[in-house]
Amino acid sequence: MEKIIRRPPKMKLIGLERWSYAEPPKFKKILPPEIPGATSDWDFGSAPWQLDTSTYVSSPSSLKFFNASATYPILCKYPGTTNISQGAIVSYIKSPLNWGSGYAPIFYFFFRNQTPLGSTPSISLGYFIFIRIDSSQCSIYKDTSPLQGGISLISKPSDATQWNKYRATWWTDPGGAGLMIRLEYWNGSQWVKMINDYNDPENKYTASSINRVGFCGFNNNIWFDDTEIWSA
Repeated sequence: MEKIIRRPPKMKLIGLERWSYAEPPKFKKILPPEIPGATSDWDFGSAPWQLDTSTYVSSPSSLKFFNASATYPILCKYPGTTNISQGAIVSYIKSPLNWGSGYAPIFYFFFRNQTPLGSTPSISLGYFIFIRIDSSQCSIYKDTSPLQGGISLISKPSDATQWNKYRATWWTDPGGAGLMIRLEYWNGSQWVKMINDYNDPENKYTASSINRVGFCGFNNNIWFDDTEIWSA
């Protein structure tokens, strides 16, 4: 029987998207790991979005995801971020409605997504986890099949209508148990687990040559800012 070692490997920040401009001003010096191309470094497909100056973490804007009627992932295509077998995606997220409110939005994190670069992002191949603000639950999918649905959150930020920092982490268990998935939020001093770590023994796509990451919103407006991409 495999021994599960619940410790992710050391990771490095390889991409920071501040959602501050469609293209960086020529006079602004961009230093790694900040992503210089802004929105041009992401595949949006049919996602309904805009840069919104009415609310943000870092000025002058955030990414607003409009009331989407379907799941439209946006995936990063910035060099160095397109094959992350083990990594994390971190983002500040703000909802117009609080936990337990009807019609509150859902937000998604995608990882090990197999969509080719420059193509319309698809959810059909890869992993994703989505968090329901209305019911305080999350679900984990592989391709289009649920691995586990309706997981009640064991902890969450007190107010979803404020800017909160969330993190999804995935890694191959060194004990041989397969893929580990972790969901957390930052409480101001430390990361707090929102669900118990999930384990998928199949560990699909671990050796793929493309493993993309991204996110999206669904069911209502929702804002994202200061998105971080980490890789082992």
